Amino acid sequence: MGEGLIETKRRIESIESTSKITSAMKLVATVKLKRWRTLLDNNLPYFESYKETMERLLKYVSLEDATKFSSTLNSYPNSTKKLYIVVTSDLGLCGGYNYGAYKKLESVVKPEDEIIFIGSKGSLHFKGLKNQMYYDFESLLNDFTYENVRLFRHKLVRLYNEKQYKSVELIYTHYVNSLTFEPTIEKLLPLEKPNIEAEKLESKDILFEDSASECIEAVLPHYIDAYLYNKLIESVVCESASRRNAMENSTKNADDIMASLKIKYNKARQGQITQEITEVVAGANNIQ
Repeated sequence: MGEGLIETKRRIESIESTSKITSAMKLVATVKLKRWRTLLDNNLPYFESYKETMERLLKYVSLEDATKFSSTLNSYPNSTKKLYIVVTSDLGLCGGYNYGAYKKLESVVKPEDEIIFIGSKGSLHFKGLKNQMYYDFESLLNDFTYENVRLFRHKLVRLYNEKQYKSVELIYTHYVNSLTFEPTIEKLLPLEKPNIEAEKLESKDILFEDSASECIEAVLPHYIDAYLYNKLIESVVCESASRRNAMENSTKNADDIMASLKIKYNKARQGQITQEITEVVAGANNIQ
């Protein structure tokens, strides 16, 4: 009986120590989530402005004319391969965050496609694939600045034009709320004509100086920068929220196990005390 009590007490102390660690990690993840969520909220109007500007420009100009000014708008429909940008984390303990991105890539990637990984977890998980992979910006989120995103865009556009991919597609995690995240795939290049409802367009004509095509050439690089920056922030928000939820669940599970073990410990201890009292009374009766 005594050995069982000691073992149960050791388990309680071990789980209590684990609970303290997961609770501290939850607090750290909560702080990071708040910081990244604030950054996302502040960045969203900037990104939406660029998105609306590009949509309006593409509405008023043909892509054929625009390609004369910007090679980024070229399309290569005869190509068979695609380039995927996959955003994962560098750290673990974030629940199904990475798993969702893995499943999304596995559902679409073909042997001829090529992959750019952002986050080391993705490259480690897919290191057995035969696809050509690029690791130049694997640690982009560790030194996350707008300037580094701009450098990434330069690399991306250069690859697109050199390799002549059918398309460049981004796999990231879309933030719905603090409990719901959706692995998402979106086409980045080539740009396509937007489907804007008529009432969303201004009734008066828009004047372009010098021309809409040249405006696209000026705006497009900045739009791609804003797009990548926004989607990367959104992915990090999902990562932080997923890690916070995972640590919260781990702490709750540890507390539940501790409560169960304490009941077990108290019952065993009460049984041991009762047995000792019974033995003392029995010994006293024998002496009489």
